[in-house]
Amino acid sequence: MKTLKNKVTIQPLWTSYIQCLKAVADYLELGHSTAWIFGASGHGFIMNLHPELCPSGPTAFVHTPIDVLAQNLGFSLLGTEFSKANPDFRTKQKQAFDMVRLAIENEMPTFAWELDVPEYCMIYGTDAENYLFYDLKGKPMKKPWETLGESEIGMVSIKSANPEGKKADIIKTLKDSFAFALEFSKGNKEWVFPGYHSGLKAYTAWIDALQEGKANHFGLGYNSQVWAEGKSHACEFLREAKAGLKTKVLDNLIEHYDVISWSMQKVAALFPLGGADFDAEKTDTAADALFLAKEAEKSALAEMKLLLSQL
Repeated sequence: MKTLKNKVTIQPLWTSYIQCLKAVADYLELGHSTAWIFGASGHGFIMNLHPELCPSGPTAFVHTPIDVLAQNLGFSLLGTEFSKANPDFRTKQKQAFDMVRLAIENEMPTFAWELDVPEYCMIYGTDAENYLFYDLKGKPMKKPWETLGESEIGMVSIKSANPEGKKADIIKTLKDSFAFALEFSKGNKEWVFPGYHSGLKAYTAWIDALQEGKANHFGLGYNSQVWAEGKSHACEFLREAKAGLKTKVLDNLIEHYDVISWSMQKVAALFPLGGADFDAEKTDTAADALFLAKEAEKSALAEMKLLLSQL
């Protein structure tokens, strides 16, 4: 059996990819707050939504640009990704397992998709036949290597963190994050899958799903929690950045994100995961809050574009 030398700390979050990035940063003792992980990775500034609020929305997009932005946190992500439709699937499964064993030997914290439920979880070791990992609440679990990717989704995605990096300064971190957020909001086809919406279109799709009664019940609760969590942490990230810069250049953006955060938290309160069926009053209240968030998002995106030329 091979394990990381130190214990991996799991901070439960709705956004499992950020939960893993936070665990990586903590293991490498980089000293980042959760808000800084959300903001520096760009994740806190985006939204990816299926028009019927399918629970796949928060994870069904290309994460490569977030992996690139992770370099600003002080580490780089290396890994592999493939589908069970690949003719060499079994060979690739074994290669992936061997890759993880080597990463653990070299003290590279690692995480993977769907070790348990369809989310990302931290791997802390391997034995002869299994991945040793923590579930979303930090409980130690095992998964046989030959079963990874055998689900209905059928994807294997594994990332290991190379600790030989350097944290970026605040200006570079902000500019890179803003540039990504602006591009993602346009629905970049390299990142946003067909049938999903990002940016302002995501808010419109959400409002339409509520008003037309086509929102997936479980997905509504899940999307509400994930995106409210991200927007709220993005707001805190901006405040951290302002404190570090010691200027007021971010004040307008913070004002817009205060509105977004407040509005999304209101939606999340209306639709807890697994909550009771929503009624017309809740739907109208949530639609109003989402419209307010959309208008603030529109202003925030314009402010980000302006800040790219000012910072």
